Amino acid sequence: MDIVRPDELRDADVARWTAVQSTSPTLDSPFLSPQFAAAVGRVRAGTRVAVLSDSAGEVGFLPFELARLGRGTALGIGLSDVQGVVARETLDLDLAVVMRACGLRVLEFDHLLAAQEPWLGTVHSRYVREVSPVLDLAGGYEAYVRDKQSISKSLFQTNARKRRKLAREHGDVRLVFDLRDHALLERVLAWKSDQYRRTGRRDRFADPGNRALVHDLLDVRDADFGAPLTVLYAGDEVVAAHLGLRSRRTVAWWFPVYDPRYGAYSPGLLLCLELAEAMAAHGVDVLDLGKGDEQYKDRLSNAGIALLSGAASRDRVSHAAHTARHWPRERVTAAVLGSPRLRRLAREALSRAGSVRERIAARPGGSR
Repeated sequence: MDIVRPDELRDADVARWTAVQSTSPTLDSPFLSPQFAAAVGRVRAGTRVAVLSDSAGEVGFLPFELARLGRGTALGIGLSDVQGVVARETLDLDLAVVMRACGLRVLEFDHLLAAQEPWLGTVHSRYVREVSPVLDLAGGYEAYVRDKQSISKSLFQTNARKRRKLAREHGDVRLVFDLRDHALLERVLAWKSDQYRRTGRRDRFADPGNRALVHDLLDVRDADFGAPLTVLYAGDEVVAAHLGLRSRRTVAWWFPVYDPRYGAYSPGLLLCLELAEAMAAHGVDVLDLGKGDEQYKDRLSNAGIALLSGAASRDRVSHAAHTARHWPRERVTAAVLGSPRLRRLAREALSRAGSVRERIAARPGGSR
């Protein structure tokens, strides 16, 4: 087993990683791609990859981030919507041995593939189960729409009516699937930062490293990986946009945002459905909406990816210490996410906090 930085991987390693990833639909997420690991490695110094091998050669890859005192996190934590070991599910993996070789006493994760749960059997672990809603477009976009309309026609009827209204009042509505425009990306990031502040959430793009990462990813164009910037226009105006990640058959719904001036037209929903239709036309048949309690995700999804959120510890002492520090907060979070009423109250509280922060920032001498 070798522990290397992503930029130390040889071309043969990357090719093997891609080949292993292609063996299972479960591993198809762009967040599990070597290109994503390389991009994170360029902005996060602690990024490492454990290259797993046996007598026959390389059998898997574990990308992770190394912190202090034996603590590690899954790759891209805070940004990644799918995490795990890139290896066949039939691999006999002793995670305790791997963690020891990586110098890890604790490995934290918040989007670990639940299909890899058996590998946690060799370590001390705790986790909660979650689901990432998905649009499965394998039968084509029209088949997806027919299937969803059998449950509720109002969603698509309302969306079509708002699309017509938007076109009538602001110009022809069109979608550009993949733009390489860094100036437009900066506008998207500014809108996203404003959205985070309005809703009381942490602004991910206040971190210069995250901004550098997404700009870097925008320029990556491989057959099996990319970061398409998708833009919804009405006339010449940008109504909504989305920076996603793409693998061979999956697009991750990563950073969607819209111009608040067009809020009456449900631009986020318009963008999502237009993107799904464009994906199907390009032969990409999975739209992973990511974890979250937003109502539209439940309404649009027709499948899901089972995930785990928690931590794995190599020994009992590390497990006890980490559990005492983190488990109460994690259980409260799980309880909130598991209750529609508590989720609604939490969203309302965050929104009120965001409004207060915006009012303070708007005062003379105020600061964001």
